[in-house]
Amino acid sequence: MLKRGSAPDPLEPAQVRALLRAVAEPPDIYREAIAAVDVLGLSDKQAARALHTHEGTLMSRRFRAQAQVAERLGWAE
Repeated sequence: MLKRGSAPDPLEPAQVRALLRAVAEPPDIYREAIAAVDVLGLSDKQAARALHTHEGTLMSRRFRAQAQVAERLGWAE
C-alpha cells in the first residue's frame, strides 16, 4: 500500500509526471476516494458522506487505488 512519505524525496520532474499518470489510471470510484482523503484531507467518514457511500466501502476503494498507484510506480511492498 502507498503510504504517506513513501515517495522519494524530492521528486524529479519525471517522477512527478509518472505519479500523475499513475493516479489517473484507477477507475473513477477509486480515484475519487484518493482525491477526497489524500488530496483534500477529508476524513474517511466525511469522504464517504460526500461520495454517497458507506465508510467501509470508501476505505476499501481508497486502499485499492493506493495499491494500484504504488504498484504502477514500483513502490508496492
